[in-house]
This record gives sequence, structure tokens and C-alpha cells, in this order.
Amino acid sequence: MKRCYEIQTCPASHYLRCPAYKTGKDCWETTDLPCCKRNNKDRCNDCYVYIKAKEGN
Repeated sequence: MKRCYEIQTCPASHYLRCPAYKTGKDCWETTDLPCCKRNNKDRCNDCYVYIKAKEGN
């Protein structure tokens, strides 16, 4: 599966600062949610990347 930054076409200036990218994990697997300043993992349910990962794509 493609990584989040590949799907979202994030510039390197964004994903190189991402805690999930640095650890090789998906953002919902980290304690700090880089895309969600409110740190609410319920917001992952609407995330295109999260949905595709759950579907196995």
C-alpha cells in the first residue's frame, strides 16, 4: 500500500516533519496525530487514507 504522503501528494516540507513518517508508521498508529491538531482519533474514520488502509488497498 502507498504511504499517506504518496496518496495525499504532500510536499517533502510536510511529510519530512511528520512523526508518523519518521517512524515508518501510519498516523493513527502514533500517539501524536500530525494531521489532527485536536488529537482526536475519531477523525481518522473520515480520512481517505485510513479508509483505504482498512480496506487493504
